[in-house]
Amino acid sequence: METRTWIGRWLLSSAVLLAAMGTLQADDPLRDVKELYATAAYNETLIGLAQLQDPLLLDEVEELRALCLLALHRDTEAERVVERLVLRHPLPLEGLDDRSPKFLALYQSVRRRLVPQLASGAYSEAKSRFEAKDYSTAAQQFGKTLELLRSAADPMALRDLELLAREFHGLARERMTPLEAQPILEPVPPRPSVARIEPPIPPPFDPVPRVYDIADAEVTPPVVITQTMPPWNPPWEYVAQRSYSGRLQFVVGADGAVTSADVLQPSFGPYDGLLLGAVKQWRFKPAIKQGHAVQYRRLLDYVLKSPEQTPGRR
Repeated sequence: METRTWIGRWLLSSAVLLAAMGTLQADDPLRDVKELYATAAYNETLIGLAQLQDPLLLDEVEELRALCLLALHRDTEAERVVERLVLRHPLPLEGLDDRSPKFLALYQSVRRRLVPQLASGAYSEAKSRFEAKDYSTAAQQFGKTLELLRSAADPMALRDLELLAREFHGLARERMTPLEAQPILEPVPPRPSVARIEPPIPPPFDPVPRVYDIADAEVTPPVVITQTMPPWNPPWEYVAQRSYSGRLQFVVGADGAVTSADVLQPSFGPYDGLLLGAVKQWRFKPAIKQGHAVQYRRLLDYVLKSPEQTPGRR
């Protein structure tokens, strides 16, 4: 009886597969395979997906293939499919919240593993273009590297690479020729008119609500008005005989006041606490973009030395 039941199920699933395969050349072949997937005929769906060769459907096909493999508990194969998807599209896919929890967990796990490697490779390629003095290409590739780093599951773990990419992105943009820095425009034929044509008045600059930094070469950085560092008073003699290096990141608001601050590299715990309190009193002439004050992120490296010295800056 069990053998007959199994044969009956096999015949039924085969009939469903043949019916779907007969319509794969319809206007929407992927729709038919999705309907087959909805019947929980996962093996048959995989066979149907293998027949779809349209490159425009590749991403949807791969995602559906991964779902089938997950449903069949073929997790290793599903992971390889998702790896191909991430390698084609390193940045996060759109509409991830609509994906199934199991696919989303696998996708995020694969990105968490691959993004540091992809970002490192993108940085190396951009650096090679920079060293070849192809600053225009280098600036574009460093920009893509930064975008990839910001999309990482743990951006702080890649903070050092991001800082390097930012610095080189700014340097590449500074070294671009004026022609490279300008967009390429198609020549406009002259108009047959005797009247003088006034150039259009550009719209007023509307600052984007974002925080600029050294990578934004068109922004004039803030100028220090008051930036007093707390005195360094080592609590014990053995502490006084050592030096401690730290790094502070802070944002100067459009009004010249510090709006936020973080210690990226701790130096000496109690002193770092004093420094975070002191930055609230710092004042700057704000950063300027096209005549407008904007927010700006700065980095400050400091060294704690002996009691007779105030914290030095590198």
